Amino acid sequence: MSVRMRAHMELLVSPHAMKCSMNNHRNVSDFNPCGYAFLADKRTFKASDWQLSGLPDGNASDAVIEWVVETKSCEKAGMNTSSYACRNNTNCNYSKNGQGYRCSCKDGFTGNPYLLPGCQDIDECADRQRYPCKGKCKNTPGNYTCSCPLGMRGDGKTGCQGFGIATIASVTGGTISLVIIGVLLYIVLRKLRKDKNFRENGGMVLKHQRVRIFGEAELAKATENYNDHKKLGEGGFGCVYKGVLPDNTQLAVKKFKGVDRAQMNEEFQHEIGMVLQVNHKNVVKLLGLCLQTKVPLLVYEFISNGTLFHHIHDKKSQVLRTWTDRLRVAAETALALEYLHSLANPPMIHGDVKTVNILLDEDGTAKMADFGASVLISPGQTDIATKIQGTFG
Repeated sequence: MSVRMRAHMELLVSPHAMKCSMNNHRNVSDFNPCGYAFLADKRTFKASDWQLSGLPDGNASDAVIEWVVETKSCEKAGMNTSSYACRNNTNCNYSKNGQGYRCSCKDGFTGNPYLLPGCQDIDECADRQRYPCKGKCKNTPGNYTCSCPLGMRGDGKTGCQGFGIATIASVTGGTISLVIIGVLLYIVLRKLRKDKNFRENGGMVLKHQRVRIFGEAELAKATENYNDHKKLGEGGFGCVYKGVLPDNTQLAVKKFKGVDRAQMNEEFQHEIGMVLQVNHKNVVKLLGLCLQTKVPLLVYEFISNGTLFHHIHDKKSQVLRTWTDRLRVAAETALALEYLHSLANPPMIHGDVKTVNILLDEDGTAKMADFGASVLISPGQTDIATKIQGTFG
C-alpha cells in the first residue's frame, strides 16, 4: 500500500553544519555530509532564531505529521472495492487538515484495518479488568452483554442487586395463588359439566336401578382413551371398544358417534330401556353405564370369541366345525329370541337379528346383542306397526 506523506513540513539542513559538523561526521553516512536534520513547520520555523552552536531546541518550532491512504472521499473510495483500503469491521475516517481518508477498527474490534481479514472481534468476557461484568458475561460481535444471576436485578456491567425478601415472597406467593385458583376453577367447572350431563342423561332415575354407574375417567383409562387397537366393532350409531378394569375385569364399551345429542339420547334411552328388561344366559348382559359424558356410554360384558358372522366366513374357524356345534348355536339363538318374544316382561322384538349381532363366548355359547332397533310389545297389543329397520339386504 503506497502511503503519501503530506504535511506542512520540509526537511531543513543547516548549511553551517556542513562546514562545522559536531562529532566530525562520525554518525552520518558518506552520502550526506550534514551534521543533523529535523522536521519543522515552514510556516512557523524561523532559521534566524536558531542558534547553530548547539542542537535545536524542542520548542523552537511546531511540527505537524499527517498522512492519508488516498485523497479520495470515503464514499468514492468505497465504490471501488479492489482499491478500497479499509477491510472488514473498520471505519473510514476523513483527514482533519485536507482531503483523503484513513482506516481504523470499529469499537469492539482490534487488528490491522488495512490487511485481510481486517479487524477481529474482541472477546470482552476474557478481560474482566477492562470490560467489567458482575454477572453472566456473553460475548457479542463488537460488544458484550452482562446479565445478573437469577434472583438479582440491575445492569450486570455496573453491579447487581438482590430482590428483597418481601418482594420474592410476594411474587412467589402471588404466582402460587394464581396456579391454585386456576386448578380449583378447572376442577369445579369439570365437576359441574359432569353433573349436568348426569342429570340430562337421566342419572337421577337410573342411579336407583340395579346397574353400575361408571366414571368417565375410569372408562377412558380402561380403553386406553378409546385407542383404535381396542376397537371391537363399528355400527351406524357408534363403536364398541374393549376395556380392562384395574381388577382385570374385561368389558365392552359402546360409544355413540356422529349424531346430535337429541337423537343420541333417544337411541340411548331406547336401548337402555330394552336391556334393563333382559336377564337371559343367551343375551349379552349390561354391566353398567356412564352418564358423565355429553353422550352416555353403555358398558356390556366382554364376549371373547367374536361374532357368528366371523366364524361362518372364516374357513379356519373350529367353532362351527361340526353339525352339532352349528345346531347348538342355532338353538341358543332361538332360545334368546323366544325369551324376548314370550318370556320377557314386557316382551320385545329385537328388530335387527343378523350374524353380526350374535356373539360367541369362549365356550362357543351364543349371545344376542345390540338392542338399538328393538320394539316393546304392550300388554294386549295384537298388531305391531312395523317399518324397515336393521341392515338393508
